Amino acid sequence: MIHSIDPAACTGCGTCTKTCPLDVFRLEPAQEALSPCMAACPAGVDIRGNHYLIQQGHLGEAARRYRIVQPFPAITGRVCFHPCEEKCARNHVDEAVNINAVEQIMGDWDLKAPLEKPARRHITKVAVIGSGPAGLSCAWFLAQMGYPVTVFEAMPLPGGMLRYGIPDYRLPQEVLDRDEAVRQERTVLAPVRQRAEYIIDTSALSTAKLRGEVLRLFGDGGSTPAMSVSVISFGFKYGIPIEADLVFDVRFLPNPYYIAELRHQTGLDEGVYSFVFGYQQTKDFMAHLESLIGFLLPQYVEEGKAALVIGIGCTGGQHRSVAITKALADFIKQKGYQATENHRDMTRA
Repeated sequence: MIHSIDPAACTGCGTCTKTCPLDVFRLEPAQEALSPCMAACPAGVDIRGNHYLIQQGHLGEAARRYRIVQPFPAITGRVCFHPCEEKCARNHVDEAVNINAVEQIMGDWDLKAPLEKPARRHITKVAVIGSGPAGLSCAWFLAQMGYPVTVFEAMPLPGGMLRYGIPDYRLPQEVLDRDEAVRQERTVLAPVRQRAEYIIDTSALSTAKLRGEVLRLFGDGGSTPAMSVSVISFGFKYGIPIEADLVFDVRFLPNPYYIAELRHQTGLDEGVYSFVFGYQQTKDFMAHLESLIGFLLPQYVEEGKAALVIGIGCTGGQHRSVAITKALADFIKQKGYQATENHRDMTRA
């Protein structure tokens, strides 16, 4: 059963939704009653509603709602004295939510997002004298209302007290410049963007995801996954390969070393290979190993891993590990991956 929250009694702290082990409460962002933090915010930011959207993963909508009441969350998130946190209802439970940090992070994230130029809906031109926080905010809201606005500033660079009155350790200059720099870069690159056949928005992409997207668009179109796999046999008495991502110990398998006619052969020879795979426990092990590797390979490809090294070890690296390595490499090739086998210690004996 989902229980509704009484808007008249709710302070918007979110304690019920965070502490209930059954997840039976729902906190709606559009409740009429102001939460204590929002009531204390000088800019009137809908803190509760924005945090709800962020928690649900709707970052774009949360950023838009920040800009509705104040256009520079990346700046206010750094310089605001955050009275909201003093009034935060979570103080009665443990400690206040770090509202200021959330606003700063959202502001930094929003600087990377495209910003559409507001449509002009009025013929009256407006001049704003001074490009401090008040002047820039005034120009922003007038532009959103459709007025053509020109900002006049006596100093070489815009920002007013933001630039010339606040020390760099509190508000780095690059934060002030970044917004304008991004706008200028978009203007310069606009002709290139118009001619581009593919446009990749990297704002929310990890390096691995970006690599995958580039390979998807500009790969050779082949069916072979973009990850090479190397399977190495080795002897534990010579040490584990330091480059191995995965290591499997096959010393539990029957050892052909104790068969006189097989002792000086290797796992690549038919006699040793047949001996190793002549036991049911070897077949059972290979079934489990193939199932595990078959599951892992696409996960590593999805993560963006370019190379995978699998180590198969036995005592001396001559018999059992060699046979298993050959079988595993053949299996990986059958799955459509680039696979090589390397027998590091096979000839040491």
